[in-house]
Amino acid sequence: MRTFRLSFLVVCALATLTACSGEGFSGISEPSRIELSLLGPAPVVGDTIRVAASVTDDRGRPVPSAAVSWTSANSSILTISSSGLITTLAAGGTTVRATAGTALAELFVQVAPAIPASIVFTPDTATVFAPAGTLQLRPLVKDASGRTLNN
Repeated sequence: MRTFRLSFLVVCALATLTACSGEGFSGISEPSRIELSLLGPAPVVGDTIRVAASVTDDRGRPVPSAAVSWTSANSSILTISSSGLITTLAAGGTTVRATAGTALAELFVQVAPAIPASIVFTPDTATVFAPAGTLQLRPLVKDASGRTLNN
């Protein structure tokens, strides 16, 4: 009888602690809030930049195992991978959305146009025979990272 009473008390105590923890019987917290932040400077066309998601439960405790899903409101301006990596495609602004369980967060991202930094002509060497010779050069405009800019 004494063993039964002790076992019953232990089970009741564990059930009470689990019920009061707000985590259910599994001990796993459910996501209730997501905070997003851009990890780096404001992006320009052609950049890749990561978005960090901080997921917390209703008590503000981190939920590191929460699966975060990502979407872009305008995939012609930027795309976002399943790991939160943005690839910018065009100048403009759009919203990135992250969800984890029922938690939702949005981050507005403004993509600036790439700034021309240099002009390179092709071909870089040529011979022109005078008096009727002509030479056509094609300019390539490049940004500070050496990427060729279109338009």
